[in-house]
Amino acid sequence: MENNNTKDEKENLDHDGIFKKSLEHKKVAKQFCEAHLPDYIKEVVDLDTLEMDKETYIEQVGDKKSSDVLFKTKFDGQDGFIYVLCENQSSLDYWMPYRFFKYMMCIWDQYRAKNPESELLPPIYPLLFYNGKQKYTSPKSLFKLFNNPELAKKCLNSIYNLVDITTTPDNKIKEKDWLALME
Repeated sequence: MENNNTKDEKENLDHDGIFKKSLEHKKVAKQFCEAHLPDYIKEVVDLDTLEMDKETYIEQVGDKKSSDVLFKTKFDGQDGFIYVLCENQSSLDYWMPYRFFKYMMCIWDQYRAKNPESELLPPIYPLLFYNGKQKYTSPKSLFKLFNNPELAKKCLNSIYNLVDITTTPDNKIKEKDWLALME
């Protein structure tokens, strides 16, 4: 059988395979977390509960230079995740925070499907393992992708704002002229 992979694709597959295969070993995964998690996470995470999820959350279209690993674990005794994305690419991805946000939403969707009785979402600590050729200078915050980061933080702080008309007395609604018809 003929293999049409280029040399770069083979190297990337080898690297991604080694990365993921290595982290399947609990001892390696634990050492990786001990070496790369910040202290505020290490204080609350129970690395003895690390359990690798076999799912991948990477977009399959055009994203052949990434590998991801999701670890289920406990943060202060509650469910939580450590999501590691390994980037083996020659150029930086400016949109990485956006990609991470999408992947995290997928993880939470899967969590909700498996735990429909849960009313709370688990924390996810995202970690990018970058080994590109150039210094990493892409944004690390989702808010840095907005034309007004401070306004974006305020807008997204509550995810949505509420107009609860049920708490407005009728006489206040009637004072609003044309808006009163809609309310």
